[in-house]
Amino acid sequence: MTPMATEADLHNELISLYRRTGEAIGYWAHYFLREVRRHGGLAVARRLLDATRASAGFDRLATIRRADLSVEAIALTDRFGHLFSAEERQVAELRLATRPSVAFPTRDIANPDHPTDIVEGCYPEGAVQRVLVNRYERSAKAELRAFVVSAHSAPSAICDLLIVTVK
Repeated sequence: MTPMATEADLHNELISLYRRTGEAIGYWAHYFLREVRRHGGLAVARRLLDATRASAGFDRLATIRRADLSVEAIALTDRFGHLFSAEERQVAELRLATRPSVAFPTRDIANPDHPTDIVEGCYPEGAVQRVLVNRYERSAKAELRAFVVSAHSAPSAICDLLIVTVK
């Protein structure tokens, strides 16, 4: 029998869920982590299981075949289920049941804890990923001067003449 978990156990599980999700698929839900740290795991999980709210994080996980990493999946486990109301568990069950089987990874029978069909860093079409790139501007004069200096090993009057004509 699985031991009953406390609110602190759920809090730690949700922080671990954030890390596991990021490592498994490259989706780092920073807003989720901030909310868990600020309000506590149970409060955040209950908010996510509100029947009147949609969960973008759950939808993203289902789209990339990892609905098993959702708060909904945790709420239905024997270990954490007692922390949620019957209505919250029903919402979690309904959300998971209405997803097609492709929303969940295939499990290896020999090693059921290891998904076999997960594509690392897989995101759905149209997903936004922010990329920061440094671009260094070069001056044509500086490049020409460097070329002349490397070819002749010292700057000369010709070098200065070439730079003036490049302007």
